[in-house]
Amino acid sequence: MSDQQSDFERPQTENSGHRIRSGFLKLRRYWFVVGMLLVAMALWAGYHAVRSQTQKMCRKAQQEERWEDLETLSRRWTDWEPHEADAWLYLADAVQHQNRFLEAAEYLGEIPVTSPKAAKAFLVQAELLFGPANQPLDGEVACRKLLKLEPRAAKAHALLIRFYAYTLQRKKLAEQFKEAIRLGLEPKDAYIYYLLTDSLNMSQGVELNTLWLTTSPEEEVFLVARALQWREQHNTQAGETADVNADAVMNEREMQVLNLLERFPNNANLLADQIDAEIVKGRLNRVVELLSQAPADAETDNRFWRYKGWVHYAKQEFGEAEEAYRTALKLHPMDWQSMNRLLEVLRSRQETAEIERIQALVARIQDLRTSVRSIETIEDCPLELLRILGQVARDCGDSLVGDALRQRLGNTDGARP
Repeated sequence: MSDQQSDFERPQTENSGHRIRSGFLKLRRYWFVVGMLLVAMALWAGYHAVRSQTQKMCRKAQQEERWEDLETLSRRWTDWEPHEADAWLYLADAVQHQNRFLEAAEYLGEIPVTSPKAAKAFLVQAELLFGPANQPLDGEVACRKLLKLEPRAAKAHALLIRFYAYTLQRKKLAEQFKEAIRLGLEPKDAYIYYLLTDSLNMSQGVELNTLWLTTSPEEEVFLVARALQWREQHNTQAGETADVNADAVMNEREMQVLNLLERFPNNANLLADQIDAEIVKGRLNRVVELLSQAPADAETDNRFWRYKGWVHYAKQEFGEAEEAYRTALKLHPMDWQSMNRLLEVLRSRQETAEIERIQALVARIQDLRTSVRSIETIEDCPLELLRILGQVARDCGDSLVGDALRQRLGNTDGARP
């Protein structure tokens, strides 16, 4: 019996020892966790103390306009906290005040899109790139980045619309204009660019494209926009003056455009310019040849449908000519040149009522264009002129533009960006 009891009690002693060891291990784990928490809390407190002190030092340097000190402080801050928006904002401000505008724009681009300060920073970045940094192509990318984050950033829409107008990027201009209208954010000068889309000739077009070419000397968009607006401005001046060198200068511009066309044979603006010149000369075969070089997106360009219409008309294919002209007018309802071409077809059929209607529209558009040309600054376009434009657009069947202007001028004073 005693042997049995002894055998029975030994396991109890072993279990008791196991419980003691287990309790000791749990206690060690507990104090280890407590220790780690204390260390983490100390590190966290230290981190916030350093961060707060750095922020105060940056703010003080900024207020005292010590830009080199601010650059040093903020650059260190970005090294150990690269996702902190304030660090990048201070660094961008520091280098911007040292006239290092491209660097400033790059630093603003480092701000995480999740930051509540990102939208404002990306707008400043775009303005720097379009402005003193002189990198407009990067400015376009920055605006796109901003609009993806904040589609209602009105200034970004305005920057893009004006950039596309100065660089004669008609398709992008139309798309951005329509998107801005959809959001109710279109700048009022965009309506003027729309009206003049087939003959954009900005007063600063040559100057700005020349400036942009200093940083992007081989960029096709800038080369073409400068050449076409340079020649257009010269043509206007030549008609107003009796400069004996006018013909020589004009020939120089013509050669420049032809050289660019040889270099960029599928550029829609260069092709359109040359096709217009060949139509004046009545050279059917050359027009057909140039049309064969048109890029794929010419299918959505009203100018090229007008040229197709002229080719059909020259071949006495009047039905096809009318169809082409009406397609051009669907793409751009205020295309007065296509209206004039369509009139030629309608006169051959003596459609008096339709002829009178279109003639009246052409006359109103021409009057409107003349009034617009007299405006010193497009951004300051009178509201009355916009009202007339809206009515003409509606009468031409352009409900998007006509209704947008009616709503804008009816509900507000027209004071958008």
